[in-house]
Amino acid sequence: MSEHKERRKYTREFKVEAVKLYETSGKSMSSIEQELGITPYLLAKWVEQFRESGQEAFPGKGKLEKGMRNCAVCDARMKSCGRSAIS
Repeated sequence: MSEHKERRKYTREFKVEAVKLYETSGKSMSSIEQELGITPYLLAKWVEQFRESGQEAFPGKGKLEKGMRNCAVCDARMKSCGRSAIS
């Protein structure tokens, strides 16, 4: 039997921050997707939704574990600045 992976859900804040990271960092989508650990082409979908709907984008109730909401985005931003989140 094949195992089904549980779909991860992301908060609206996570999606908006990921889109902003793409728009401001100058990095490729695939690079940011790898840094954030998200599925290929997912960032492209979010960018398109954000461009079409602006602040109204992502109205759902995506959920990540409490402590994981901003970790990946913060880590990616720290890397892009040449800093480490762990001192």
